[in-house]
Amino acid sequence: MPGGRTVEHFQLGDLTLYYDLIQTLADKFNVETLCIILGVSRMACYRYRRGPNYQPTVEKQNKKQLVEQVFWAHKRRHGSRRIVAELQLGRRSGARTSGGSSTGTVIDKTS
Repeated sequence: MPGGRTVEHFQLGDLTLYYDLIQTLADKFNVETLCIILGVSRMACYRYRRGPNYQPTVEKQNKKQLVEQVFWAHKRRHGSRRIVAELQLGRRSGARTSGGSSTGTVIDKTS
């Protein structure tokens, strides 16, 4: 757009109106295209479709706990890439000791 302006400042505060519109038009148009045109996140649109009763699976909850465990064990200094790398190494060997600290952080892979 000329001048680098976006349409985001024209968006309504209530995004549910956008999501309802996308749901209505989804049988005629591609959801991804509608999300791009309306300037909303496709992931958020699909989450809205699932409804408020969405419950993560036990596997997702376990993965979340592992990520949080690594994150806090490294004093909130590891980013997503380092956490993923450490978890992948932990999966291969069953449990992993981090090499960065003097005490070593053990990631428990019991689940």
